[in-house]
Parts: sequence; structure tokens; C-alpha cells
Amino acid sequence: MNRDISKGERAEADLDRFIALRHDQRHLAQAAIRRLKQDVIARDGHVCGVCGDEVAVGNVSIDHVIPVSRGGSNEMDNLQVAHRSYNSRKGATYGDEVYGLRAS
Repeated sequence: MNRDISKGERAEADLDRFIALRHDQRHLAQAAIRRLKQDVIARDGHVCGVCGDEVAVGNVSIDHVIPVSRGGSNEMDNLQVAHRSYNSRKGATYGDEVYGLRAS
């Protein structure tokens, strides 16, 4: 049996194609995340879903109303604008558990 490509060479070529595909998928995923963030900000208009105050442009964070670890999704209806400091303190909890407020 005569093969032009050894198993090792074939595996290496497959790995190279896989890495290239993963890079393209990662790029597309990052673009989709940026677009989703822009859509949430456009919908909420820089108003924090936790406290209701305006969020400065450099302080905007996208918060999960129901944390993913508690069954929440990455869909628009589960995302809201929040102050970056609120979101980082809130972690995987509901807003009312940390701040006594109910996220909208």
C-alpha cells in the first residue's frame, strides 16, 4: 500500500485547517458579541438596568438579568446596560440580592 502522505502529515494538515477554522469562528463570534452589545446599548440608551441612572460611555457594561450560571441566556431579553462596577460586583447573582434592587 503506497500512500503519498503519512498519517502524521495528514494529521498535521487537518490540525492546521482546524486551527484556521477556529480562528475564523472566533472572529465571527467576537463580531457578533460587539453587535449584540451595540444593540443592547441602543435599546437601553445608556440607562442602567440595575439602578436606573445614566451610564457614562466609558463605564458601560452589558449585564445578564438572569445570570447564565442560573439558567439565563445570552438573548437580548436577558441583557441590559449596567454600570461596569455594578456588573463586576454583582457577579452571578440577581441585582436585588446585591443592591436590594430588582433589575428590569
